[in-house]
Amino acid sequence: MNGIDIHNYVDCNDMFRAAANFFAACCRCAVAEKGVFNVAISGGSTPDGLFEELVKMKDSLPLEAIQWFWVDERCVKPDAPESNYGRAAKKLLNRLQLQLDNVHRIEAEKPEAAEKYEKIIRTLLPLNKKGLPVFDLVLLGMGPDGHTASLFPEKFNDLPGDKIVLKVPEPEHILPAVPRITLSMQAINSALEKVFLVTGNNKMELLKVIKNGQGNHYPAAGIFQAAWFVCCKPGSQD
Repeated sequence: MNGIDIHNYVDCNDMFRAAANFFAACCRCAVAEKGVFNVAISGGSTPDGLFEELVKMKDSLPLEAIQWFWVDERCVKPDAPESNYGRAAKKLLNRLQLQLDNVHRIEAEKPEAAEKYEKIIRTLLPLNKKGLPVFDLVLLGMGPDGHTASLFPEKFNDLPGDKIVLKVPEPEHILPAVPRITLSMQAINSALEKVFLVTGNNKMELLKVIKNGQGNHYPAAGIFQAAWFVCCKPGSQD
């Protein structure tokens, strides 16, 4: 058991609203304390519902104080359909009309992407005693294979343990099959708050295994003290 805190919902809209309220509370607290809120967001379709809720509350958020980072990125151009940045820009960032200086995408189409992104993080974020960045909030998802960020089970043990940002080879069974750039497990765990958004009944058995402390081979199980916002619809097989 890694101290996970599970919030169950049968209506995904309720889940996304609750997650947005959690986001807003973390944001306001951080800004009141130090004048900035550093958040790392994930890709895929699951965060779309959260993004929609954040757009609705944009007038009540201190947008000028939010610094946006990414948990991971596919090594594609930012305008490619597979780009995590591109999806977030369309669904959230452009609609919030953010200052460009507040958006720190991973330039994953460039060979030096990992090194450049790590330098940006080390420059802009506070570091803990271990030299790891302290994000205020990291938003995560979980794949049906137990991966989170771009930390995949089949590659997990081969990754270096002393990095903030990692280069990851293309996954063997998750599309798109392209290399990735990702925050390391250590960097994610150093965040003040970690939040998972999980939808689909096909992931519930996996979540049960992780909750019971029996899924140590799944990267998602390696994230400690996380809040899990989970939508499980009775009778659904998705």
